[in-house]
Amino acid sequence: MRALAEFIMRGRLQASVVVLFGVALPILPLAAVGLVSLRKGPREGAFMVMMGIMPALIAWLIGKPASIVLWGTLLGFIVVYVPAVLLRLTVSFALMVQALVVTAIVCGLFTLAFAPGLLESFEKMTALFIATMEGKSLDSELITPSSVALSGFVAMAFALNALAGLLLARWWQSLLYNPDGFGVEFRELRLPIGASVLCAVLVVLFHYYGVDYSFWATTLALPLILVALSIVHSMAKHRQLSKAWLAIFYLFVASSSILLLLLAFVGFIDSLLNIRDRFWRKNK
Repeated sequence: MRALAEFIMRGRLQASVVVLFGVALPILPLAAVGLVSLRKGPREGAFMVMMGIMPALIAWLIGKPASIVLWGTLLGFIVVYVPAVLLRLTVSFALMVQALVVTAIVCGLFTLAFAPGLLESFEKMTALFIATMEGKSLDSELITPSSVALSGFVAMAFALNALAGLLLARWWQSLLYNPDGFGVEFRELRLPIGASVLCAVLVVLFHYYGVDYSFWATTLALPLILVALSIVHSMAKHRQLSKAWLAIFYLFVASSSILLLLLAFVGFIDSLLNIRDRFWRKNK
């Protein structure tokens, strides 16, 4: 991975190659845009975004029905680019996480209001998936998600993909220029009380309104979950636990929605009680 990061940093041509041809692993173009934005600034990052949407843009200009791909690609890069630039300017990991979620939600609302074709595409894929799982034909009656649920799913997908890309980009930057800087930064992640309370209230509110808003609730819970994960990593570092222990922990997290809710609650409590400071004082 270090070799790939070094290749991206050699210049525009090399970075453009990864952005344009990294589709085999979609996280790579996002991480490349994030790394260039973090290291070289907004202008170079914007150039990488333009390179990333170029194939879809050309197809759209020559009349191919690629507007859905164009919107999806552009919005996906924007959700990486905006928080990456903000992180470069403020050096605040907490602010970057908040910006990522806000940008993803704005892009989800944008698809609901101005890009219905993107939602229709997701609806067709969802209908096909449900029909396949239930062994029914597409002509039969199927319960499909509402446009609110679909736009929430789009926002959540943008947020998760961008988060993965940004974490990889920040790790690459740390690997090349500031060894262990990313680890220290992540282990110290803590949300301001106002942002934490707002996320918690909205998560509860969206869950109260039902299944149509569950994806929106998950997107808003991401900052709280990340804070809880940073606490876990901080304690694992303090206790000198192995990476295998963390891998097992993440397997449990990925398989349990209840555990995710518990992590979100821990992240919220941390903004009020500062769990890590209490842990360090207790273990001195």
